[in-house]
Amino acid sequence: MKRKIVSSSQEENSLEKITYVKKNKTIMLSDIQKQIADIDLPSFLEKGKINLAKLELDIMFIDPKEIDELLKYTNYKPFLWAIEHGNLELMKYFINHTTERGKFLLVCHDNYQVINRFVDLTAEKIEKGSYRRGVTTDILKLFASIKPLQTIEAIEHIFESIGGDAQKVVRILKINLKDAVDKLANENNKDIKEYLEENKGQDNSPSGLDQQSISEKKFTAKLNSSDDKSFYNRVKQKVSFVNQL
Repeated sequence: MKRKIVSSSQEENSLEKITYVKKNKTIMLSDIQKQIADIDLPSFLEKGKINLAKLELDIMFIDPKEIDELLKYTNYKPFLWAIEHGNLELMKYFINHTTERGKFLLVCHDNYQVINRFVDLTAEKIEKGSYRRGVTTDILKLFASIKPLQTIEAIEHIFESIGGDAQKVVRILKINLKDAVDKLANENNKDIKEYLEENKGQDNSPSGLDQQSISEKKFTAKLNSSDDKSFYNRVKQKVSFVNQL
């Protein structure tokens, strides 16, 4: 049996990795930080005082890893609140102030809980007549900007797993996703361009989706028209969707 020879440079790299792991200790929230998470932050959000919430976070959660811990400690409730209220400012804050790993966890933790909840909320907004295509697209754009290839694949998988009456909602969200991908492509996002290249010519690609869903675009336009109240009522009767988390 031959023994694998390890060079000195390989040993040095291994030692560097071990040293890095030792230094890379888990950050725990202090009692004051937990109090902010439990009391201050929910109070600020309830009152719509987003600037005060961000100010306290800036002062008390300086390290991006602390933001990671805050989100895990609260089970991502502040981020979910931002999605529910269409508050892109707060969503961007958390995305920009967490670690790279934390960004991906924002969308993939607990079997993609955040995206599943987003789909639920979109369905509810359609039923209530408060759906807005622009805001929905911008939220999906934020999701897709985080590890684009993996995140878009996960979003598409969630869409495919939904059936029944919710298919109408899914088709609308696919239009929003295409809009989001197009926006990222226009910003010269390298990963998005790779995604578009890989999916070129496929039926479920953004380019194919554009032709498949023209009727849904008209449907979405009607949803954005506050004058068509009778249309809202018909949608409310036909679209009933509760996604199992």
